[in-house]
Amino acid sequence: MAGSSDVKKVGQYRIEPFLKSQGVGMIDYVLISHGDSDHVNGVEELMERQNIGVKIKTLVLPMQEVWDEALAGIAEKAKEYGIRVVVIEPGQSIKEGDMTITCIQPGNPGTEAENRESEGRDADEEYEPGNASSMVLAVKFGEFDMLLTGDVEGKGEEQLTKQLEKRYWDCRWEILKAAHHGSKNSSSEEFLRQVKPAYAFISAGRENLYGHPHQETIERLTDVGSKIYSTQGNGALIVEVEDGETMKVGK
Repeated sequence: MAGSSDVKKVGQYRIEPFLKSQGVGMIDYVLISHGDSDHVNGVEELMERQNIGVKIKTLVLPMQEVWDEALAGIAEKAKEYGIRVVVIEPGQSIKEGDMTITCIQPGNPGTEAENRESEGRDADEEYEPGNASSMVLAVKFGEFDMLLTGDVEGKGEEQLTKQLEKRYWDCRWEILKAAHHGSKNSSSEEFLRQVKPAYAFISAGRENLYGHPHQETIERLTDVGSKIYSTQGNGALIVEVEDGETMKVGK
């Protein structure tokens, strides 16, 4: 998530200072899960400050079938500022050293026949933009695995649960970035029983208008044995993984 619905200039006054404090002057890849303003407006600010702030080399967007006006707009803005724009399809990966980031959805990486059988729909069915079509990513570094879910919910989360059962059944997820800021409409019991993350990260502002994270989500995560970290109580969350084996969560 790289934006905010209630904090002004989040890119300039929060994201950029944090990155610079970590010694980051250039970002190789910025991945946008979907077009909601609280996921994109901070990135737009970084683009506008390319000459004086943190540079972006490549903007990565989900498949074009789920683009709305916001995603189309940020793609055009990126090109105006000389930023490369690419689309990542399900099953495709970004690899840097020993770390791999793989796109799980939107879409289905299976064959046409597999898609029809497993999802019960025509392979050419259109995808609707929005939360259900959020980009979902699996991050792997050695024995460390993290699942990034955007704001996925509803049919998107149902599909994701099936995908994980079929393709990631033997994966032990160290961290789940809980979808939709801990909304009760995401992180269903069925989904969490499939993932069973050791840790759950929830990104939500203090005293936000939506009451995120919802108590129902907290209880479901607790029931599957997840230790919960929230930006409300911990601020920025940083994960350090040494040699792909030892993990440390800090601020």
